[in-house]
Amino acid sequence: MQNVLLTSFLESGPFGKFILIILAVLSIYAWSIVQNKFFFFKKIRKENKLFLKKIKGKRGNILNIELNEQLFLNSPLFNVFNNCTESLRESIMIKDRIDEGDIEALEIVIQKVISQERIKMEDSNFVLATIASISPFLGLLGTVWGIMKSFRNMGMMGSASITAVAPGLSEALITTVAGLIVAIPAVVVYNYTINCIKEEMVEINNFSLELLDKIEKLRLMQSDNE
Repeated sequence: MQNVLLTSFLESGPFGKFILIILAVLSIYAWSIVQNKFFFFKKIRKENKLFLKKIKGKRGNILNIELNEQLFLNSPLFNVFNNCTESLRESIMIKDRIDEGDIEALEIVIQKVISQERIKMEDSNFVLATIASISPFLGLLGTVWGIMKSFRNMGMMGSASITAVAPGLSEALITTVAGLIVAIPAVVVYNYTINCIKEEMVEINNFSLELLDKIEKLRLMQSDNE
């Protein structure tokens, strides 16, 4: 397979080689994104799982829970929790209590953190989608060019022999194959990423609701004690 691709590349004209080089660069870039995405979501799941385990093992006031931030650098759940508790501590230092206004402020904080986390998870998705979209068209461009080359050779030779049409057809086919080889993995990984983002967003939203519920219960307990 490699020999066929290499031979077809060497036999292609300057324009065909140009298309194939562009597709090779896009393929390398796409696979680097694929690798980064895979390990990124793997880290998110691992750190989220560890964070939830740590939280469940803690008792008492959630504001008194202290965690090592270095263990959760990629955890969206920790970022939601950390931003909420920090904001709440600052408010309590001023008013020495939690009121309804704090709950509303925390909802804004949570939405901000969720938006930031979504942006991080969607990073490079546009590039991946673009590569998946343009690669087949680049392959098609090479295909059309190769067919045009075949017809031109037929006209110049005045014959439809294999010698006249083979170089152009070879160039047409190799660019088509190359375009699909680049596009198919990019589409698969893009769809995988979109699905991962959906799952993570559901988990973040559920955790945020549970966190707000706990803080609301803490507020009611403080009100009852006054």
